[in-house]
Amino acid sequence: MFFRWPGHAFPQNYSIEADASNLTTSGFALLTCAGIDVRDTSSGSYGLFICQGGTWKIDRYDAPDFNAKEIASGSDAKLFNLSSYHLKVSVNGTMLEIRINGGATYMVNDTTYLDTDNIGFTVDPLQGNTGSAVFSNFSYTPG
Repeated sequence: MFFRWPGHAFPQNYSIEADASNLTTSGFALLTCAGIDVRDTSSGSYGLFICQGGTWKIDRYDAPDFNAKEIASGSDAKLFNLSSYHLKVSVNGTMLEIRINGGATYMVNDTTYLDTDNIGFTVDPLQGNTGSAVFSNFSYTPG
């Protein structure tokens, strides 16, 4: 699901918060990741994710194929197989940050994309066919 601001680009700096729950997998999927897509344009975007196994990752998607390139990742045992996650994603200039359940903030500096035409929610079924998640309590804050 993507959100647009018709006739305008989003401000360069903003934060998005949402709850992700009911992460499920099917087919050959071993884990599902739920995330927020930022800096989305026709040239590319970033996805900031929490995964069921307690890992987090920040991917960059470049045109023309938009295949994921992982630019940062890690794990936190406190995030392993929880039933829901609160995500706060912030973009400030070249800095991309994800904060999960009010805990540590994970960040990366990447200068590739600075504009935002769309923001959205995304699901990444690692090593598999399909996955799903429920997103709720969405908020967007410019600045």
